[in-house]
Amino acid sequence: MQHLPSSLRLPLEYFEESKRANNYLLSMNYMLDFFEITSQYVSIVLLGMLRRELRSESVVPKELTNAIIKIDRKRPLSFGDWCNDILPLLLHSASQIMPNDPTVVALRRSISNKRNIFIGNKYEQSIVQIRNEYRGHGMTLANEIYAEVVHTLQARLDEWVSTLLSIPHYIDESELFPLVHRSEEGHVYVFQTLKDEYVSYVSSHKDATIKINDDYNKEFDEWMQALMPSFDIAKSLNWQEYTRLTHDKSERYLSSIYEQKKYNRELYVERENIEAIFSEFDQSGKQIFPLLGEPGQGKTNQLCYWVERFMTQQKPVLAFVGTEFMDTSLEQTLRNQLSHRKPISRLIDDLQRQAKENDQHIYIFFDALNECIKYNNDEKSASGALALFDDIYRIFGDEKYDAFRVLISCRNYTWVQHILPKLKEINTSVFFGFGREEELAIRGFSDSELENAYAIYGSLYQMRTNYHEIHRSVLLRLKDPLILKIASTNYLGKPMPIDDNIAYTSNQLFQQMTEDITSSYAGNKQRAILKYICQWMLSLFERGTACDTIYMSQVKVASEDPILVKLKELIYGKDGTSIAFGELLNKPERPILRLVDGEKLQFVYERYLEFIMAVEYYSQRVSDVKQLTADDVYATTRKAAMTEVMLSVLRNVILMDYMQTSSTELILQLVEKYGDDFTIKSLVHSCMNVLVNEHYEKQLFTVLTHLLERDAGMGEQIMRYNALCKVVNKGKADAQSIDEYKLLASQLKPIMRYRTLANQSLINGIFLTDYFNEGLYEQNPFELLDKTMQETINEVKDQTCMYIYYLSNKTSTQSYIPLECNLTDKITEYMLDYVRSLSLWKIPFVGKQRLRLFVSYLETGVRLKVLLLVETLVNAKDEQRQRVGELYQDIISVIRHLTANLSLLRIIRPFLTQILHKQLTSQSSYCNNVIEYQGLWENDYIPTKSSEDTWDKCDLMEVSKYLKNYSCYMGKQATHTIDSMPDFGLIIDKVLQAYQTGDALSYFILERMLVVQSLTQPMLFVEFFERICEGDFHKTKWWDYSQMSLLYVLYQAGIKMPSFPDRLWQIMTEWCEDWTLRLRGYYRGRNSHLANSMQLYKRNVMAWYCMVYCYRFGDKPDEMMQSLPLMHKLIDRAIAERDKELLIHLLQSINELITDSGSAGYIYAAKDLLYYVIKQIPDMKVIEEFEANVSIRYSDTSEDIIALIGRILSTAKLYFPQQINEFLQKDTIGLTFPGLNKYSNELLTYNPEGDKFSDLITHRFGNFVIWAIVNEPIIDELIIEVCEQIPNSKNAFDWIDHVTKIGFKYMFNLK
Repeated sequence: MQHLPSSLRLPLEYFEESKRANNYLLSMNYMLDFFEITSQYVSIVLLGMLRRELRSESVVPKELTNAIIKIDRKRPLSFGDWCNDILPLLLHSASQIMPNDPTVVALRRSISNKRNIFIGNKYEQSIVQIRNEYRGHGMTLANEIYAEVVHTLQARLDEWVSTLLSIPHYIDESELFPLVHRSEEGHVYVFQTLKDEYVSYVSSHKDATIKINDDYNKEFDEWMQALMPSFDIAKSLNWQEYTRLTHDKSERYLSSIYEQKKYNRELYVERENIEAIFSEFDQSGKQIFPLLGEPGQGKTNQLCYWVERFMTQQKPVLAFVGTEFMDTSLEQTLRNQLSHRKPISRLIDDLQRQAKENDQHIYIFFDALNECIKYNNDEKSASGALALFDDIYRIFGDEKYDAFRVLISCRNYTWVQHILPKLKEINTSVFFGFGREEELAIRGFSDSELENAYAIYGSLYQMRTNYHEIHRSVLLRLKDPLILKIASTNYLGKPMPIDDNIAYTSNQLFQQMTEDITSSYAGNKQRAILKYICQWMLSLFERGTACDTIYMSQVKVASEDPILVKLKELIYGKDGTSIAFGELLNKPERPILRLVDGEKLQFVYERYLEFIMAVEYYSQRVSDVKQLTADDVYATTRKAAMTEVMLSVLRNVILMDYMQTSSTELILQLVEKYGDDFTIKSLVHSCMNVLVNEHYEKQLFTVLTHLLERDAGMGEQIMRYNALCKVVNKGKADAQSIDEYKLLASQLKPIMRYRTLANQSLINGIFLTDYFNEGLYEQNPFELLDKTMQETINEVKDQTCMYIYYLSNKTSTQSYIPLECNLTDKITEYMLDYVRSLSLWKIPFVGKQRLRLFVSYLETGVRLKVLLLVETLVNAKDEQRQRVGELYQDIISVIRHLTANLSLLRIIRPFLTQILHKQLTSQSSYCNNVIEYQGLWENDYIPTKSSEDTWDKCDLMEVSKYLKNYSCYMGKQATHTIDSMPDFGLIIDKVLQAYQTGDALSYFILERMLVVQSLTQPMLFVEFFERICEGDFHKTKWWDYSQMSLLYVLYQAGIKMPSFPDRLWQIMTEWCEDWTLRLRGYYRGRNSHLANSMQLYKRNVMAWYCMVYCYRFGDKPDEMMQSLPLMHKLIDRAIAERDKELLIHLLQSINELITDSGSAGYIYAAKDLLYYVIKQIPDMKVIEEFEANVSIRYSDTSEDIIALIGRILSTAKLYFPQQINEFLQKDTIGLTFPGLNKYSNELLTYNPEGDKFSDLITHRFGNFVIWAIVNEPIIDELIIEVCEQIPNSKNAFDWIDHVTKIGFKYMFNLK
């Protein structure tokens, strides 16, 4: 064996040595090493011989070229590549050029067309297979097994050694440098493979290691270039070459889309808005743009247009479709297309560098990310779309790659459910429009685009209806690009219906298209093909496997499955595929099916798939004797793969049933029996959305009427339930009442579900449609509002008022068309117009229902107007003053109407006074109520005039005059100079005396007076608080109440003073912590034992701390990634000590931060606090520890922590829907807090209940009073006059009567 080169000889020697030692594991490995390195070494020898023989003018055999291409492009090479491809190709080339060379002759004995010693035959296992099987085994096997492998290969080893020994002379290794070379240690290394831009060399010496480097790249290139001049290990393409390669790929993308009939350049309509958005993206410096949109809105068309445009402009553009990556990775695809030589990072770096040098961008489009069901053959990944997105971000998400413009088109559902949660973990600064995805989504045509599109389609489809003859409601439907396309298909060469809205619903258009298919050439067979495809897919869905593809190879060999066998008979004939199948594939005006890569059979339009599957589902379950039931639908949702496709299938089924039976019973039964099930909720809401958005007007109004009128004769139960609600809410219910309340709530739950669904569909549906915005409903939606507002369940009615109020924040319709007016204004105007339409003398005779509606509209309309007025005043800018006047006049006009232009005011006033009494009495949880105010007069607790120089009623009257210090001396409407302002220092002692009394009415006036002094005399204001701190106030009887009142003053001062002194902030922080830890939100008032069952009042002073902190420092985290340090400190304490009482109180403070921060909207701080809480409660064990440690002093401590956080999120979503959706979708990913899944399911889909309307008015009005005192002199005058009545009043109720008279005087300029 000394004749053999050392690289071949050494493994043989090691083999024999280990074999003699009976170590068959080692001997097998050395035997396999020998086979592998000889395949490489002999190939290199042949390359050297060919290199010596060939001259520049010689014709290079194609086999030699293919072998070198394989070496260049297959990185890395495998053992199989060498022995199966490269060695045979090189031997074939050598046989052509030097057929009689002894080396060639010797090698042909073992490697020829008939037999390759490495591959084996039907009697011999491939050496490559044996190597992969035994070297890749996870465990070391018995020595006997390895001995058997050695024995199996021994004959071929002997034959191969004999062949190598018969070669008389091996080419000198110096001629093979650097493919064969010696290291400094003297080991001979042999070329193994190229790896990216490096070369891997191996040595057969047992002490040598693999070397991967670029040390000899130059010499390697020069050696190989003698055989192929273009060979270059690390060759970089120039800009033009890269551009050409991107265009090659994009051409294939376009060809595929053309073939699938998804894009027709002649039908393209330029989209002005999306073009402007893309231009903004192109110039933004951001590199990733998610373009969202529902199916059929034109995403693919837009991408195709941009691809064509950039190719024409000679700009590099790469286009992919999501389905391309089911069997491969993005990295491998990019390298195969652009450069197999470079690792992906160096390839992207090179593209970035050249793009900068050429002052251009590189455009990379991913069409339909959602269609990547699995990624790179990974069956374990829950979402192929997410896996592909991960790779897109990994490759292009670095900020340094700012020359790339990566656009990802995707369905909204996939983005929200799968991609958005991932964004929490990555750098979103590279994303264009982050947080604005919904706003930037591609939607239907604009008016001008539609007119242009109709002209284009009308020309090609020879449509006979003039655009301007079509009713506006139909045109709104045709703004949906897919609806226009299907309508054009259906009415090819025929007139279109101009005012039949039902004809343009999705189901009706698809039904007509299906009928047209059936009546066309080979139509029955086309319909049968569609039927069996749907049967196959539906059967898989119903067994729990989502499916949108049938593989043709599966159909072609079908022999057992009856559905596939029938499909095979319909698709395949003797001469290939059938005419019927061809019609479904090839009709350019009516594309139904597409064949991807000649193998994957899919529907062109997913929305048609959802329809035709619904037809099949319905036909399987409905007959002349059987109807579809809610139980049928529910059973399907329990076992089926409930993807968005299947949800849409069942939605279409329910709508089909409604249209065919004219009965709403299926919808009502789903709500009644399964309305708490999340999937059924989603399904029913989806049905209602289609009825609203596709303008099923008659059907929509019918189902809403049924939902609003269905009560199963439960009038008495409703009355009793309302009464019990009042008792429970006041905390006065005993155990028996609570049990009865729960029973009635359970009995009434279906009715409340009906009403809630109806109210949401009307207020957040109909009122927000383009049809309502343009006045296109034939029936009057306000008639449905009449039914809604006659609701007898108070809880539902209160919820409806909240929905109406929150419409005031809306500025556009559901399709993002600007609203013609403020919807809350429009609805309240309707309410008050109804009130004004009834003459006073007619009211007693209008009937019970109309009277109920009159009272409801009067109460709700005025309350909403007052709420809007208060919010507009508090947040108003100068240009909104007109709106303030309009709202005020609306309220006054109603009062004038009810009082016969004020002539009956004396008669009406006692009635209004009673309402004020009721309102002040009902606020029993807060200290500002008439029962607590009565304490001022009881037993002359606060004397009218004190002889001992202590606090008295006359002092209160005098102190109230200091309310004018800002409005009259410093404000915009000031009538006096600052120098003449009353000196607060003169009354500080009196105010200090007052703050030892615990008197609620005194505190109410003092709080507002002190806030005014914080703006006018800040130094004295600070001195006042210093004296409080220095004195013994904390030892006084009413310190808890006084401290809370003073904290309220600091809260108001903190958000109103231009510069809040650090000392005051220190006092506020210390007091908030002290008050919270001592009292947990509850304190005694002088009459609290009479005001409510708990005998305590409630305040969340930590909410005030939060609002002042956010106002001063912002509501985003500081440099320590934390905001609100005191809140975090208290939360830490509550969690560590499992102190539920403290935690509940802090959570309630977070809720108040959300609801009471007004236009400031400190939602980010609130989200941060909620996250901080739920992060530290990973499982139910922690919840149970809280419950085990609870000491219930206060009733709200018994509330479930999970339920409370859910309620807070519900409230927050009403104020900040986008931020709460983002919180649930993104911020909480990775957390295991119990209840998160429930929150996500319910809050992302539905309108939550949130705050009560009455509480909202109370919260808003408190802030309004402070604002009015500071800004409006007339309010100061009113309050001063009101205070002047205190010494002369007999009691609180007598004083309220005076308040009413004075209020009427100021409102109507009456004496």
